[in-house]
Amino acid sequence: VKLDGTNYLVWSRACKFAIGSRGYKGFLTGDTTKKIEAGPSQEKWETTNYLLMSYLTSSMDPSISRGYMLLDTAAAIWKTAETTYSHVGSKAQRYEIRKKIRETTQKELSVSQYYSTLKALWHELDLYGKYTTACSTDITFYTSWENEIRVYDFLGGLHMAFDQIRAHILSTD
Repeated sequence: VKLDGTNYLVWSRACKFAIGSRGYKGFLTGDTTKKIEAGPSQEKWETTNYLLMSYLTSSMDPSISRGYMLLDTAAAIWKTAETTYSHVGSKAQRYEIRKKIRETTQKELSVSQYYSTLKALWHELDLYGKYTTACSTDITFYTSWENEIRVYDFLGGLHMAFDQIRAHILSTD
């Protein structure tokens, strides 16, 4: 996954998986710092830092990575990308995802592929919009309401061949 300016959440998750699975999460968070005393441990830190800097910048579109080449640490690259692109909670990002969901149709996809495409967009929407509740009844109601909206999203994009199934599902309230 290459960071293109619109896919920060997916890009950051892919990077976290790749880097974290190798035990280097601290280089992203800044918790793993360069040793003060010169020697093998300092050299190992520098080598790992350069490796992660290379990984992060090569996982960005060239037009984006250019702006990160002069930063000194993987943590600086990570934090700057987060500040620039994350937009967690952004109404504009949620709007764009909802728009993609509305525009997504089955076309030539199998039902399974179509559903997987929608599911990925719904998951991204969930990550951008954190819903907080006052009680467990609220979360149950909200989840039910959200699932109903997602069924409509799914049904709305199915091929016309599924019209009878769609009509049956919508008539059984």
